[in-house]
Amino acid sequence: MHELQAAQGETHDKLEVTLKNIDRDNAEKDADLIAANREIEALGQRVYELEEELDEHQARENDLVNDLQSADQAFESAKSHYENLVNALKDARKALQSERDEALAKVKREENGRREDREGLKRDLKEMDERHRRVLEDRDQVRRPLGRPIASSGR
Repeated sequence: MHELQAAQGETHDKLEVTLKNIDRDNAEKDADLIAANREIEALGQRVYELEEELDEHQARENDLVNDLQSADQAFESAKSHYENLVNALKDARKALQSERDEALAKVKREENGRREDREGLKRDLKEMDERHRRVLEDRDQVRRPLGRPIASSGR
């Protein structure tokens, strides 16, 4: 029995050491679990913060996309207005050039008409001078045989 008691004591001591080892292992595992839970909570908080930042970045990106679309629309509107203005100016320029060309053609026609009038007047004047000269020559020829002096004035 003594042996049994000694074996029982030895088993009891081994059991106590084993229990202490189990308690120590459990305490270490509890500490590891607490540390892991803290890390999971910290990582969960970090994930939440990153999701919040992502939402903010997406909202800013949407705002920038909207701003860019508004700028594109404003640019297209301004471009269209500019093109309309350029076309209107081109049309006005063509109309002014046409008016100028018509006015120049009219002035040339008038100049040609005046030149023709001047040339006609010069011809008429030459013809009148020629007729006047012939009349004077005829008169002189008529007076010479009559013996009258040649007078260039009056009667």
